[in-house]
Amino acid sequence: MSPKQRNFHLLSAFFFSLFQFFFFLSLSNPETTALLAFKASTDPFNSLSSWLASPDPCSGSWLGVTCDPETRRVTRLVLENLNLTGTAEQLSQLDHLKVLSLNHNLLSTLLDFSSLPHLNHLYLSHNRFAGTLPAGISRLRNSVDSTSRTICSPATFH
Repeated sequence: MSPKQRNFHLLSAFFFSLFQFFFFLSLSNPETTALLAFKASTDPFNSLSSWLASPDPCSGSWLGVTCDPETRRVTRLVLENLNLTGTAEQLSQLDHLKVLSLNHNLLSTLLDFSSLPHLNHLYLSHNRFAGTLPAGISRLRNSVDSTSRTICSPATFH
């Protein structure tokens, strides 16, 4: 093997190991795991491709994700007009979330808001939600924007 080939193999092995390190590091963070699971199940058009550029959602490169600089926990998630489909259930693991805006998507299932004790601003207009309002939404009564839906009773919406 020539020295160039050997250097190439060593460099390839180094970058592969570095990739594995960051990949496993991201899996150890429940917020990263939740966000990537959300992307995998709701992003058929790869609108959230920036989430794959870094293993850290607090790096500043993840579209729509804002973190607290001290705790490095996700506090704000603004994903509007991205044609996201399906369920937002995975986001219930973002227990430091203060702002969640999913306006103008194609989401059909919400998450359990009772697992988000810090959530104080919720924007859901222009989606495809239907059925029973999820647990915990009543404490957000003054902070919810769901203008594309008519709240029919305290427990259901169409």
